[in-house]
Amino acid sequence: MMGVYTPENKIYHLRDTGNKGSKNGRAKITEDDVKQIRLRRKNGETLKDVYADYADKLTKGSFTNI
Repeated sequence: MMGVYTPENKIYHLRDTGNKGSKNGRAKITEDDVKQIRLRRKNGETLKDVYADYADKLTKGSFTNI
């Protein structure tokens, strides 16, 4: 079991190999969607109104994290 914690293995798992943003296969929205959400909120639209357009793609928690 201790072989799992080799220096080589630790270095391998520290690498950032994940795809970010819409390049991730599990992404639900694009970077442009995020920009639009932030712009709409900045321009005064309520969270509820903006979320209504994305409720089919995101949970409320994920949406508020944007």
